[in-house]
Amino acid sequence: MSNQQPQSEQKPNPLARFIRWLWRFSIRLLFASLIGIGVGVAVYYYVLPGLYQNQIGDMQYDVAQLQAVATVQAIEGDQDDSRMESLQERLLSLEVFRDTNQQSTGNLEGQFADLADAQATQQASITGEVAALSAAQAEIASTITDLESAIAALEADISTLDESVTAMSTQTAETIASQAETLDVISQTISVQAAPIEALARDLQLLKAMELLTRSRLFFVQVNYGLATADVDAARTLVLELLATAPDPDVPMLSAVVGRLDAALANLPLAPTLAEADIELAWQLLVGGMPADDFLPEPEVVTDTVAEEPTQTPTPEITPTPVPSPTPTP
Repeated sequence: MSNQQPQSEQKPNPLARFIRWLWRFSIRLLFASLIGIGVGVAVYYYVLPGLYQNQIGDMQYDVAQLQAVATVQAIEGDQDDSRMESLQERLLSLEVFRDTNQQSTGNLEGQFADLADAQATQQASITGEVAALSAAQAEIASTITDLESAIAALEADISTLDESVTAMSTQTAETIASQAETLDVISQTISVQAAPIEALARDLQLLKAMELLTRSRLFFVQVNYGLATADVDAARTLVLELLATAPDPDVPMLSAVVGRLDAALANLPLAPTLAEADIELAWQLLVGGMPADDFLPEPEVVTDTVAEEPTQTPTPEITPTPVPSPTPTP
């Protein structure tokens, strides 16, 4: 029994062993191929698209951005060149403008010097005119004082005559009857003396009006239109009072004076030059320098709302015509 070996312990055939190995290798190779194909398909359909989107897509986006940046830089470069050319042109224009301004500044300095000289000359002229007007005003004031003294003396004489008449009236009835003719003569004498007094009062009013107009002209020189208007209005009031009781020969002249003063008030403060001309004509009419029935040009009234610019143009010097003082009737 020890010499017998089991069937399983016999060595296999080498060809069978090779076939079995080849079969096993083929099976393993098939499984490995299938696994590789599955992995390749998975990589191709799932991994490569993600890699393409993450890498290639980013690279294409970066390339597009670089192209856009290059385009913008080219456009900005052209714009910078245009700006540089514009700045150079502006720089040249500014240099020319600076040279022109320097020349204009020199001319303006010369003009300022000329204006300063002209202003000094005008100031000297205005000072002289103010001094002349002040002297004329002082002379008129002295004349008014003399007239007031004369009127006071005449009033004293009238008071004396009234006292004499009163004393005579206290006499007896027989004396009054016998001296009726004497009383009539005295009454006529009083009437004759009252006429010069009224004339002197009118002359005094005229002189006051002339003084107000003279002072208003002084305010015109000082460009003080408010005080000038007040004086012109006061002078107009005096002339209107004279016009109410003036004799017929004086009515045209006084009416013309009132018309001129109305025109002057209407032109103040819009047109001081026209107002000053009207005041000058009214003053000439009062001093007798112009006949009342010469029919002077119609007063011009400015209706514009824009006030006339005050200027320093000196007014022409006017020599007032002296008014002869009336001699009181004894």
